[in-house]
Amino acid sequence: MDARQSPAADRHHRRLRRLTDHQLDAVLTHERGHARARHDWLLHLSSALATGFPRVPLFAHFCDQTHRLVELAADDTASAAAAT
Repeated sequence: MDARQSPAADRHHRRLRRLTDHQLDAVLTHERGHARARHDWLLHLSSALATGFPRVPLFAHFCDQTHRLVELAADDTASAAAAT
């Protein structure tokens, strides 16, 4: 382990090295799907609404569902890429 690398980063690095090329491509495509669709903005927005308005149950539900849906969307992106 590099002296500057955290134990968590080292664990992730070891796990990534165990993936096949096909699996690594799928993981990277999934993450690129998040980046291209700007899922970070959706997640920040939904979290801000849920945090800013804790007495509005709809915002908490929106936050939970947004997290679930962005993962499904990124999974779809990776699946579509793997099928071609």
